[in-house]
Amino acid sequence: MRVVQRHELDLVFAADQAQRFHRRATASDIPRLPRFPERLNDLLGHARGELAYRTASDPGAHEAATWESTTLALQAGVGVFTVAQQAEGTVDCQIGAETVTIPATGPMSWTNEGVWLQALSFAMVCRERERTDFLCAVPEELFRASEAGGVPYAYMAPWGRALRGWWRQEPDYYDHLVEAVRQADPDAPGLGRDAAEHIALLAFPRMKMFTALVENDQDAFNNALYQALELHQTYWTRDDERAAKPAAYVALEPLALTCVARELGFTVDVRSDYLPQALVDGTWVGEFPT
Repeated sequence: MRVVQRHELDLVFAADQAQRFHRRATASDIPRLPRFPERLNDLLGHARGELAYRTASDPGAHEAATWESTTLALQAGVGVFTVAQQAEGTVDCQIGAETVTIPATGPMSWTNEGVWLQALSFAMVCRERERTDFLCAVPEELFRASEAGGVPYAYMAPWGRALRGWWRQEPDYYDHLVEAVRQADPDAPGLGRDAAEHIALLAFPRMKMFTALVENDQDAFNNALYQALELHQTYWTRDDERAAKPAAYVALEPLALTCVARELGFTVDVRSDYLPQALVDGTWVGEFPT
């Protein structure tokens, strides 16, 4: 068993942030959804932040509140793309234990690949096959129609096509994966330091994990996971400001791919607080409305 230790965290800060994000989600975002559908995107960020900060004191995600924030992030992410696919009227979305009627938005600046990848990751972590089916059926034209928000990185479009294609068992998914790898060039002209680090330390390692997954190579998957977590730590500990961000606490996309690998029968021999174990094991699946 190989272990990647999580970087040192400020537990007091994390506890305060978890409560702050929880209040924003439950007292500010959710009550306003029937009038302000853009709050779905805010809710996704706040639920994800709450999850991350809760894992400071609950690194294995064994507490119910940690899983509740995970499922809330799933619901918000699915909600973003549910309301975006209808231009008029209202849409019913599951939020917490309630059904909330939310105005349709059509494509918005935040309905891009970056937000979609977050939503897909939470669907995979929660083992929500129906929600994963839904997200993988979101038309790509919706992303293109929201280009006011931009495509954060060039690799994201083919990366999304590879993930969607593999899930939907489309024959050309591997071609899209090859293109995503080609586009994930940290030395490409015009990239700033942050973008180059993102590609080299976060994006490319995830692609190695996915390649091993689709090739059914368990040893290569574990090696790629171990490297991805080490590089996740390298990226997020470059400075104190980065290290305190919620995205630093949990390696979301590697976690999602690990959950898929477990569902496919892989034995995972890597442990880390960046991958809360109860989420990897699916301990809470089915315990809360999703």
